[in-house]
Amino acid sequence: MRGSEKPQGTISRDWLRQRILNKNIILKTRKDRKGKYGRWLGKLYIGEGAIRHCINDELVEHGLAEVANY
Repeated sequence: MRGSEKPQGTISRDWLRQRILNKNIILKTRKDRKGKYGRWLGKLYIGEGAIRHCINDELVEHGLAEVANY
């Protein structure tokens, strides 16, 4: 994180850490896709069975991330 977006990035990072630290998570990546910065694209889920929550969606709902279409 750097530049003018660093303060918001720090808030998002800390929220994510609190949400998933020491919990079982599921990470579904797209093997064929990387984002514009060369990072693997994927979805992060928390929960068991049918009671699974998409962390990506939660980040957007809380205003901590924006939807990007690569």
